[in-house]
Amino acid sequence: MQFFSLENILMHVASKNISRSVDWQVIVFAMLGFWLSASLVLDFVIMPSMYGAGMMNQPDFGSMGYGLFWIFNRIEVLCAAGILTGLLVLRQGQNQFSLLNNGSQSRWSLLLAGLLLRSQWLTPTS
Repeated sequence: MQFFSLENILMHVASKNISRSVDWQVIVFAMLGFWLSASLVLDFVIMPSMYGAGMMNQPDFGSMGYGLFWIFNRIEVLCAAGILTGLLVLRQGQNQFSLLNNGSQSRWSLLLAGLLLRSQWLTPTS
């Protein structure tokens, strides 16, 4: 008769290889796809539909637009940070020193820095 005690469950879990490696390439492409598709939806679907509905003539459109883009800028920052992290992990796994040799780190860091500059300091304050 087998007992289902905490000790037996922990021994069973410890005996199996549960740890799986994270597929960073899938994460990077998923975040990149989400980021680009969200930008396209915002630029070519949401904003034109607001214009067509006459919302841009409303007096409170400025605050609503500011709130919409404020939220979207924060999502962009999270996506850029996740993409940068994933790419750095992928590059580090290939060769320990290849990241420093080809300048990939500086290019993606500049992308993230530009996004942070645009969303934090160039955004008008209300």
